[in-house]
Amino acid sequence: MNAAPQIGELHAVPDYAGMGCTVLALCAVTGRSRRYIQCILRQIGIEDFSSIAPRVWKNALPLLKLNHETIIDDIQAPIHPFMEEHAYRGLLLVVAWDNRDKGHVFAAKGRDFVDIYTYGEIGRNLAPPRGWPDFRVRQIVRVWPR
Repeated sequence: MNAAPQIGELHAVPDYAGMGCTVLALCAVTGRSRRYIQCILRQIGIEDFSSIAPRVWKNALPLLKLNHETIIDDIQAPIHPFMEEHAYRGLLLVVAWDNRDKGHVFAAKGRDFVDIYTYGEIGRNLAPPRGWPDFRVRQIVRVWPR
């Protein structure tokens, strides 16, 4: 990650190992380091970075100098087909849930995305690894620089 990140672009996250999906997604949309994102999350009272609900991490977006809007709610589409077919523009945080109420979030711009599945790299094939829950897209949050 460069010293002067460009907010509004999608960034690869080379030090993704062991990172929860929320921290990874926020690194990808800001170009900031894991340490920086975790510091911001601590400012809003988060200490456990492994599982953070959207209603909580959205509170960090203004501190990251990001505006946001939820542009669609409750889609219920599997992640892989959704990413192949969607027409949303801009930098996105895509929120998904499985049938056991386990959440997941990843960063996307166009058909490109950064996720745990891509090992922190910018990728296009979002077929989940074998054994992962059947996540379904539930919410699209568009983010842009303040």
